[in-house]
Amino acid sequence: MQKSGLLALAVAATAWVSSTACAQPTAPDNGLISTLSASVPAPKTPLEILNHELGKRVYFFHYLTSTPLDAITDDDAEPTLSDMDIMYTLPAGLSELGMDSYANVLLNDPALGLSPGMGNTWFMLARNASDRNDWLQAGRLIGRAMANDALLNPTDTSEAAFIAATSHANRDQITQAEQAFDLIDEESEWYRFAGYNLMLAKMRLGISSKDLQQWVGEFLVDEAEDQQQSALNDRFRLTAGKYELRNKHYDEAISYLRLVSKDGPYTSDALLQYGWALSKRWQYDQALQPWRVLQEHFPLLNIHTLESLMATSYVAELMNGGVPSLPVYEYTEKRMTEALEQLDQLNNIDTLSQWVSHWEERQSDASDNILSPDLQGVASSSTSRHLEGLLSTSAFLQEQQRLIDIRSMLGWVQQQQQHLSIARADKLANQAIYLEVVESDHLAQVADNTKQLQQQIIQINHQIQAHRNQPLGFAIQPERNRLDQLEAITNESKDGTSMEQDVQTQASILQGITLWQLTKAQPQRAWALQKQQLVLEQQYQDLNTQLTNINELLAQAGAFHARSEEHLATIDAVSNKLGALEQTLTALHTKQQQQIVTVAQSHIGMLKDRLKDYLATTRLSIARLYDGELRRNTNSGGLGEYD
Repeated sequence: MQKSGLLALAVAATAWVSSTACAQPTAPDNGLISTLSASVPAPKTPLEILNHELGKRVYFFHYLTSTPLDAITDDDAEPTLSDMDIMYTLPAGLSELGMDSYANVLLNDPALGLSPGMGNTWFMLARNASDRNDWLQAGRLIGRAMANDALLNPTDTSEAAFIAATSHANRDQITQAEQAFDLIDEESEWYRFAGYNLMLAKMRLGISSKDLQQWVGEFLVDEAEDQQQSALNDRFRLTAGKYELRNKHYDEAISYLRLVSKDGPYTSDALLQYGWALSKRWQYDQALQPWRVLQEHFPLLNIHTLESLMATSYVAELMNGGVPSLPVYEYTEKRMTEALEQLDQLNNIDTLSQWVSHWEERQSDASDNILSPDLQGVASSSTSRHLEGLLSTSAFLQEQQRLIDIRSMLGWVQQQQQHLSIARADKLANQAIYLEVVESDHLAQVADNTKQLQQQIIQINHQIQAHRNQPLGFAIQPERNRLDQLEAITNESKDGTSMEQDVQTQASILQGITLWQLTKAQPQRAWALQKQQLVLEQQYQDLNTQLTNINELLAQAGAFHARSEEHLATIDAVSNKLGALEQTLTALHTKQQQQIVTVAQSHIGMLKDRLKDYLATTRLSIARLYDGELRRNTNSGGLGEYD
């Protein structure tokens, strides 16, 4: 891995120089890629060329079928990393591994940065920048990705236009944002998200109520198909309602807020704002209704529930005057005191640690759709419901992502340890099988069988030669005996009786017939012996080939198992390193869980501070009302209603 190390060091050095020195134009011959390519000798011999092409194929196989890390670190592919065909893919691979600074260095090199067809790589870098909320950088990168010669994947056009529109919208560049927005497919999920971000920019520039109503109406889905569409509808209406409420357009604010769904993620905020909008129209009785729903159906520690308690007391005093509103203030004080007690109970390290572990188990580190949240996770426990406001904060999301990354790395290490454990067990099992085969007499039996077959072949060959050398070859002994008998009868004295002469004549005829039959059967009998010989020879060849292959295999296995101790030592060494890495990651995982607990405690502390302010304000109001009533009664000479 020396060349990979040099590549990483060269890229890192260039990244450091690029970040600390002023940007200077680089000549193509002096670029990083040219320097790396020049440092690696080009293949010359046919064998070197074949190995180089094989290494490239290995790289692209891993790149297309597994992960860029596997492609970059493969021993066969490593010598080919400086090849230009591979250089074109390295920035995308580095970006996928989270090494955006290295990918940027390569793309800023003249050899790649000015090359067409790099749109997908620029797009990936822009997406990573947008995930970090670095919209200025994302806008610069997406501009490169959407160039005419960048050849961006058509399926990514809508998301790329979303990134461009959002980047311009964050800088209040409405014209450029709208131009990018027009490139988004209206059927794409990115269309409505870009429309929302563009709406925020228009609000910052003071969009009119009429134009806002028209803009929001274009993005509302009449019949939402899922929770995501319904939630985005609510977000449009809630944001528009807050904007109109802030601009004192109360009727318009009411028209937006009253349509927010009653069971979505923005319901509590919408109920609170809806009540305020009604109160601004002096509709106090109606304003109390959404706040009452908020207090009855949402957790007490919900920040909107707490604010609704304050709002209820405030409106009650406007409706009923000072003294009649005292019970409402006292109820608010009681509920806020209960909320403080709940916060004290919630602010427990053990409770929060258990909640973090439970929350972590529900999160997916490999979600295919980044726009699909885990809505059930919020309601999975009372702690999650109490900390609902924490779950959308940037601090929590950042620390949660770090925890997921650490868990993913820890899972990878544990998986590699399992693979090593299986490899070690297989190694020992194969070695035991090898020793069992070597120590058994099976091979000796096979060798004996081979020798027996060889002897049988020799015997049959001798039989064939012997038969061919005989006058009546391939005749069996009974047939020979019969011929001898017939010949003896035929050769007897011919001076016998007529009956004896007839017998001799018949014996002569039978002798001729028998000789004819034996002569006719000779080729068939010869072929039968030859066929038997051929079958035995084939069996001998098969068995001998098998024996030869087994011996060669055992020789190779013996050479391999001769290094078993070395292999096992290597496996143990890698396993120990992975074990040390696992311990480090486990400690880091525990530390990161504690960090999330710290973030949660900070959020709870913020809630306590705000709640204490609310409680102090409520108690001051109660004191003010009691004091006012006391002064009034004192001035009138009576004790009044309260004594």
